[in-house]
Amino acid sequence: MRDSAKLSKPRRGLWGRRGQRGTIERMFDPATIGAALTSAKALLDLARNAKDAELAMRISSEVANIQGKLIDVQQQALELQSENRQLRDEIGAFNDEMEFRESLEFDRAGIYRRNGPGGEELYCSDCLDHERKRVRLRGGTYCYVHGHHM
Repeated sequence: MRDSAKLSKPRRGLWGRRGQRGTIERMFDPATIGAALTSAKALLDLARNAKDAELAMRISSEVANIQGKLIDVQQQALELQSENRQLRDEIGAFNDEMEFRESLEFDRAGIYRRNGPGGEELYCSDCLDHERKRVRLRGGTYCYVHGHHM
């Protein structure tokens, strides 16, 4: 089989540096899996019935190649499903953070306020802005992370 017809090895993850989206070297068509299996079975039947030993060997070799490619395609499908699940989780976390950020109001004292499920919630602006942490203030103005009143 020609080298150009071989599937390339899947890349480990699609994310490059700093979250930039990479590309997949070669996409697969899931509908071809069934067709490849049917072809492999037909070739295997031909190999069993072939009287010519050389033809039988070539057919067996092609069946083995097809089976190897199917395994590669299945591995790619699993990796893509895993990445898809991870990306959906990241999108969900991002949307939750955006919803939280949009619910905040910044007051003159340098405190973020919002109406939460249990009433008014106060957050340390230093923790939210610089450390991306949701640190609620104790006693209305005390940040336990920084150890001071706002």
